[in-house]
Amino acid sequence: MALLDPALVIYSQTKPSTSDDERVWVEFRPNDEASAKVRVGGRCARLYEPNLDDLLSVVDGAERLFRMPPDLPAASCLGSYGNGGETSG
Repeated sequence: MALLDPALVIYSQTKPSTSDDERVWVEFRPNDEASAKVRVGGRCARLYEPNLDDLLSVVDGAERLFRMPPDLPAASCLGSYGNGGETSG
């Protein structure tokens, strides 16, 4: 993964502590849990019972994030996920 340097990762494992905080990381285990964790810029949001539309909104948010000027806070895209999830810092 480090060689590809993706802006967005959707994976069944927790984001490694050594990973770059600029990457959008979605911890998603559709067969084990009814929720997903979205991590952006050191902040986390939980999506409860995410569906395809929720995951696509994360993809759209990641795209917006990487189009933003570098001086804006990365975690500002977390506010767009509103399926009853919660946000933490």
